[in-house]
Amino acid sequence: GIAAECALGLAKECGVRLGLLGRSKPAADAELAANLERMAKTGVTFEYVSADVTDAEQTRAAVLRIEAALGPVTAVLHGAGANVPQLLTSLDEAAFMEIVKPKLHGLRHVLAAVKPDRLSLLVAFGSSIARMGLPGEAHYATANDWLAEEVDRWQRGHPHCRCLTLEWSVWSGVGMGYRLGRVDVLAQQGVTPIPTDEGLRQFRRLLAQPTPSRVVVTGRFGDPPTLSM
Repeated sequence: GIAAECALGLAKECGVRLGLLGRSKPAADAELAANLERMAKTGVTFEYVSADVTDAEQTRAAVLRIEAALGPVTAVLHGAGANVPQLLTSLDEAAFMEIVKPKLHGLRHVLAAVKPDRLSLLVAFGSSIARMGLPGEAHYATANDWLAEEVDRWQRGHPHCRCLTLEWSVWSGVGMGYRLGRVDVLAQQGVTPIPTDEGLRQFRRLLAQPTPSRVVVTGRFGDPPTLSM
């Protein structure tokens, strides 16, 4: 998804080493295997560990493996997420929590597994849906809003660490909206997807300059009735 693209772009430009966490195993996920092969061909130094960030023990063990291979973790890019569009009339607590856990609990577990005094940068990938809403996305909107609040809370407790939540709109060619087949549907509603190259450029630009703690990054988004301008 977009987190992998941004992490790879940052590593190619700045030489950072990447510790990658994901639930999938390369042997069972052709897209993941292709992404890891692409990273290897660029010469980027990385370590991929299969772990579910909603599980605190798996996350802690994965971070230990990454630090053994690459050294101390000094920055976190949290891009975990799940999205199963569902109207409120059919949404129960279990389905709600399945969407909240990767965003909120996942971030908490990652931050609990790293050494906070070593962390100089925390970036979380949220969604513009947290501000604008979208039919069938109330649970996803809430998860992203709570994610941003968690990042703000971490910032207050760790003033030495720069914290940023990027609330992305849909990207073209990569990312959750693309995988769900929503790009064309959203385009009919006036939502213009972000081209991958432009998304990467904006990501690098926002990291390189002072910003508010939450930044919405979006193409055109029509006239959503939920957003007051």
